[in-house]
This record gives sequence, C-alpha cells and structure tokens, in this order.
Amino acid sequence: MNLLRSLARLALAVSFASVASAAPAPDHTLFPQVLATRVRDGRVDYVALKSDARLPHYLAQLGATDPATLATEADRLAFWLNAYNAYTLQLIIEKH
Repeated sequence: MNLLRSLARLALAVSFASVASAAPAPDHTLFPQVLATRVRDGRVDYVALKSDARLPHYLAQLGATDPATLATEADRLAFWLNAYNAYTLQLIIEKH
C-alpha cells in the first residue's frame, strides 16, 4: 500500500512539474501594444479597451505563468508590475 501511495505521489509531482514547466512565459510585448493603441495623452479609452481582445489574452498568459519559474529577478519584477497594471485595467473596465 505504501508503494502505491508513493507511486501516486510521484505521478502527481511529475504531472505538476510538467504543467508548471510547460507554461510559456507571457509575451510582455502584447501589453505595451494594447496601451499604445488605447492610451492617448495620458487618458485611457476604457470603452475601446473593453472590446480589445488582446487584454484578456494577455491576462490569460499571465494566469498560465508561474512567476517562480521565471529566469531572473528582473523577469519576475516585470511579471508582477505588468500583472498589477493589466489586472487593474481589467477591474476598471469591468466596473465602467
């Protein structure tokens, strides 16, 4: 019975590790593209942003990324800063 439990735990660990390592890093070039087309003179066009499919796509990439697996501290910082800003915009357009 202990062998069976150990094998089950190993199988779970391998499957979780493969899922975490299989997720690609987010494409951080997408977020500045969204901002470049939806922000003018420091003002966000929230109506246009709400219908822009790129923001949910970017948020899905962020959600599929384990920041602990990113290569450098700079990569992790970029992840968290962009995540904060992108999710803040999403929250605003949901309430707008």
